[in-house]
Amino acid sequence: MSLKFKTIFIFFNILLVVSFVCILFMPFFMLGWDYVKVFWTANWYLAAVFVIAFLVLNAYFLHNWKLFSLIEKEDWKEVRRYLEQCIYEKNKASRQTVRILINTCIVLADTAGLEKLSRYLEQKNSRFSAFFALELGIPYILQEDSAAPEAYFAKAVANPKTRKKGWLRWNLAFARMKEGAGNNSEKAVAELAALTEKTKDPVLLLLTAYLLDSHAGTRGDIKKLTTGVCDTLRRKYTRSAWQKISQQSRNDLVVLILSKLLDDAEKWLFENEE
Repeated sequence: MSLKFKTIFIFFNILLVVSFVCILFMPFFMLGWDYVKVFWTANWYLAAVFVIAFLVLNAYFLHNWKLFSLIEKEDWKEVRRYLEQCIYEKNKASRQTVRILINTCIVLADTAGLEKLSRYLEQKNSRFSAFFALELGIPYILQEDSAAPEAYFAKAVANPKTRKKGWLRWNLAFARMKEGAGNNSEKAVAELAALTEKTKDPVLLLLTAYLLDSHAGTRGDIKKLTTGVCDTLRRKYTRSAWQKISQQSRNDLVVLILSKLLDDAEKWLFENEE
């Protein structure tokens, strides 16, 4: 097991114990020894809460000890194997295990693993399937084909329980605009135009306007809309302020995957200003 992880675990427990000892003897330092028994007789539940919290936190660390050790070693194939065993064989899916498995598959460029997880959750755990709909759609974002991504994101958008609806709608429109989507182009433009009025996420707003401008052809109403979005963003953010937002947004897996498109959109935004 990892020495570093063991060290963190030991120091964490030492910190908790020292904190508890300080709280335990606080009445003595403030009121004197005669009041210690009186204080703890009346406030015994504070000690009980601390002991329970101590046990729960240690139980959590010990339960996940192997997983955390594998992550620290960056042994991503073993992390994947361990999580797949937990989820598929032991049927112990949790938000934590599903999220880490998604991230691990991305690190390993294992789109097949993501697709397998998506199918499993759709059959066995629709709640998690809806919660992670955007992340599980990453293989479809990377596909050149438009039919499968369009079907996936259309279903996700229609599900009232999915999160990040704006990003799901953007990806649905993106899929419709890909070569071969044909008759869906107008639907995509309408979807994106509506999204510019609904979203408050500046990165999503920029990508929406950029995609609209790239595919709207000679439509004057769309050009007016995208120009208005750009003007609004430039009034609200300086170039340096925008860079901070942009970099922070790339902590999100989907935005990270769309980094090249986001870079192009940012150049378009500020070159228009110049």
